[in-house]
Amino acid sequence: MAKGESKRVPEHPHWYEDLPERDAPLDRAPKMVHGDVNAMDAICLEISRASTLMRGLGIAFGLVSVAGLIFFVVMICLVLFPLEPDLIVPLAISPLLAAMGVWIAFLLLKTDLSIPRDRPVRLNRTQRKVYVYEHAYGMNPFKKWPTTVKVFDWDTLQAELHRQAGFNGKAYIQRFSLWLVSCKPGTNEVVDRFELKGNHPTRAELYDAWAYCRTYMEHGPEGLPVYPPRRQEVTFRRSFFEYLRFLDPTEEGREERAQMTASEWILNSIVALLAFWLLFPMGIGHYIAMRFAPEVKWPPEIDAESRRGPSHRAEAASAIGG
Repeated sequence: MAKGESKRVPEHPHWYEDLPERDAPLDRAPKMVHGDVNAMDAICLEISRASTLMRGLGIAFGLVSVAGLIFFVVMICLVLFPLEPDLIVPLAISPLLAAMGVWIAFLLLKTDLSIPRDRPVRLNRTQRKVYVYEHAYGMNPFKKWPTTVKVFDWDTLQAELHRQAGFNGKAYIQRFSLWLVSCKPGTNEVVDRFELKGNHPTRAELYDAWAYCRTYMEHGPEGLPVYPPRRQEVTFRRSFFEYLRFLDPTEEGREERAQMTASEWILNSIVALLAFWLLFPMGIGHYIAMRFAPEVKWPPEIDAESRRGPSHRAEAASAIGG
């Protein structure tokens, strides 16, 4: 259960728990989720957020929406002649229903296809800056969704967990996410928030990730677990098993299984049994989305700045197009 109320103002509607302060003593071993580190050296740690967004869901439901819209139009055409009196009202509202269908289909498809393949976060420990690669998206699929880079002072950041839960008709599902909160210096007044890691069924990995970031920023990479750079190639096999990686029959799947605890085996097996009918189509949608999604392109000046030592300073933010 959530522990009381957040001390930050305003409180996020999905707030679940405040995490330890940046300089608080560690109460757990710092670790990152396997595959979530893009790169790390003595100056910069780049964390991937590719797994935070469930790519493929929009493709799957967008295609279903398109198919449903086509079926709807065909059925309307079939009943136009002869026109019965009791069909006048349904036909009158059919343009509105068709417009809603088009809106939903475009929204779902654009969400998957236009957001970059990753939205990484860079922690520069020598400058004590955090660079966040963001891509805005909203409810209007016909509006330009810009990509921006936000820059935060590490010393203004605090961490909290968010929780979303609900019943999908077959099972009660909850997901946790790790958010960093920028507050005005010396206060708990929130200026901005950004998600660092999300879409996790349990909290332990998010606690570990926060401990990892804190340790890196205060002490550097020495003594921290070192991870191979995240695999970024796009293949059908990798996408197909994206949400059921432990079922991958290749070496990548064997690596995933070797790291799983008994509780993770139980949880993943239950998820695979209950949701394979959705997760495998989502994997196919993931492949389509990642093939068409734009690659990450940091602005050259921000890219250089985020990798440099303490003698350089970055601007507060930089827009880089949509």
